[in-house]
Amino acid sequence: MKKPILAICGCVLASTLTLADGKPAGFALTQANAQQMKLEVTQTPLPKALEGIAQTAGITLHYSGLSGKPVNAVCVGQSAKQILECLLDKKANLVFRYGQEKAMAHGNVLVEAWVLGSDTGQGGAGDVVTVKPPVDTGDHPQARTPDGSDMGHLLDMAQADDPERRAEAIATLALQRQASDPAIRNALETALTDKSAEVRAQAVSALAKYGDADAAAGLAAALQDNDVSVRLMVVDSADGHPALLEQALNDSDETVRTYASTKLEALAAR
Repeated sequence: MKKPILAICGCVLASTLTLADGKPAGFALTQANAQQMKLEVTQTPLPKALEGIAQTAGITLHYSGLSGKPVNAVCVGQSAKQILECLLDKKANLVFRYGQEKAMAHGNVLVEAWVLGSDTGQGGAGDVVTVKPPVDTGDHPQARTPDGSDMGHLLDMAQADDPERRAEAIATLALQRQASDPAIRNALETALTDKSAEVRAQAVSALAKYGDADAAAGLAAALQDNDVSVRLMVVDSADGHPALLEQALNDSDETVRTYASTKLEALAAR
């Protein structure tokens, strides 16, 4: 069954504004049909377009190092992930986290994304900007927490050929009522060495929920991963491990260093 489109918000955002040069700008994210959403961007600064996607699709979005130049794009996709990939068109690195807060009856949904603009020619990552969707206080009867009856299917899905399906399975396994089951823990730890960085990053997020010494060791190892998205997920998951955040201050990637610094400042302010 297809994943729900705009599952959290279910709405349409459209806006127009006038740039300093007098040219009109526009943004619209709409439901194209029962299975697809459509993004239309005209002369809109990329950060503004990303903020619109976050607000409409109901995801938390972090970005840094992006050009403020107006962009034009028309994108059609079945998910917010596909829309973001189309809009960025390989001009930035993308990191995704699936539905650990919103596990849906018809499969996981994207809940958080990072857009790392180190490839946009801006001379560095800069500050990390976070855009959060509107607070959702409504009742969603389709939302559920997976239980043990899903475990066998999810363990099989964690071995799927499609890395996105493996990542989705790992995202949900940690939510199982039987999360302490050795089979689930083994699947999460195995995913730390998956060939897909997307799966490894999701495994980091899932393992961090355990909060024990073995999980901390897994996070420490992942901080040495050769893919920045995995290291970024370690920083995002390391609230209870300030030593890891201190270590990340020396990371080779400016976005990881900046995010680690931001997290440490937040911990110090508590």
